[in-house]
Amino acid sequence: FMGESFVVNSDAKDKGFAVYAHDLYAKHKHVTWTFTTGEKNSWPMKKTWRMWMSETASWMAERGATMPLVVRADGSFSGSRKFTPEDAHELWVRTWLGVDENGDRYKTASDDKAQMLHMMNRHVQWAAERGLSLTIPKDGEYKKLNDRQEK
Repeated sequence: FMGESFVVNSDAKDKGFAVYAHDLYAKHKHVTWTFTTGEKNSWPMKKTWRMWMSETASWMAERGATMPLVVRADGSFSGSRKFTPEDAHELWVRTWLGVDENGDRYKTASDDKAQMLHMMNRHVQWAAERGLSLTIPKDGEYKKLNDRQEK
């Protein structure tokens, strides 16, 4: 079973999706959903993510994470450099959201706010499990969206 798209933009389609979801689960007993809202990422969300990548990179570098300077044809490494916020961004976007059929990662600059929120929530959970305390702006959009979800 490969991914399918189901757009819900009316009450009738909402009911149809519920039936579709139930039938799919009954058949496969395991279904993973990715939801989008059509609302584009915002600058405040991207800015918070980049701040977290800086905090994460520092935390990882303090624990010995480095990047190779050269990757040889046989896959072996030569030399190393400090793990940077850009390295963290590449690593964690690929880890939390994966890549498309061409191996290209999700683009946080241009995609859906719901996916960005999902990625950010996964990273906060990962960080908390390891004792890394990420800065969550008290008046930031990330906090507001999560507060709204919890109601």
